Amino acid sequence: MSLYVNNQEVSDSLAEMEYNRLLPEHRRVFGDMSEDERKKQLTEWSRENLIERTLLQQEAGSRAEVISEETLAAELKKHGIASDKADAREQAELHLKVARLLEDLCKELPGPTEEEMHRHYGDNAEKYAVPEQIHASHIVKRPRPGQATDDVYVAMMNLRESLLKGADFAQMAGQHSDCNDQGGDLGFFPRGVMVQQFDNVAFALAPDQLSEVFLTDFGYHILKVHEKQPAHTVDFAKARKHILKELSDKQRDERIASFVDELKAAASIEDR
Repeated sequence: MSLYVNNQEVSDSLAEMEYNRLLPEHRRVFGDMSEDERKKQLTEWSRENLIERTLLQQEAGSRAEVISEETLAAELKKHGIASDKADAREQAELHLKVARLLEDLCKELPGPTEEEMHRHYGDNAEKYAVPEQIHASHIVKRPRPGQATDDVYVAMMNLRESLLKGADFAQMAGQHSDCNDQGGDLGFFPRGVMVQQFDNVAFALAPDQLSEVFLTDFGYHILKVHEKQPAHTVDFAKARKHILKELSDKQRDERIASFVDELKAAASIEDR
């Protein structure tokens, strides 16, 4: 049995491709779902996606719009496809027509007002709350197979003494750390990214302070905090660009969804 949209057959291979495209993200987001439930839901989602895509392609293809050879060649080149392949040219042309159809649908959308953006900012305060963060570097050493733990601890104590006497932290990390990328620089991070033992030490240090040698599940560490950034809320002026895009995208998605619903209502969709 095959799916037909306005008497156009949608091949089983396309359905399988769409199913497989959705599968990795579905497993990531819905990891606890049983495989039977997953198969049922993904089959339904794949079918809906193919119906909507086919309807948009049919609508775009029915329009008397000409895609220039230059534009078509650029599209093919972007995807590394030879311009003399007829099927590829047809698909690229259809893709461009759908993109222009959606652009035309949305080009006169008014965009969000300042009032709507301020309301969104106020209603979603938690999205603009930035937790306390620190910028730190570390040196870590793990005992090698057969190596005594005390030997690693003593070596780290000697490294710490060198650092207290003025040795360059990044240079020492590069030479001695088991995790020496970027000179041991971890960048900024909030609580909860590192293991608890690490956070307990890191967030108790002051800027430019060197930790004692301490142990986590990953080995012995020496930690230096460079900077602390207190918890704060991103103000509206800084968040405005993001809010404008988010609400504009929402308007666009709603306009396209409404248009697709209109196409569905007028379409013949059946399994034969």
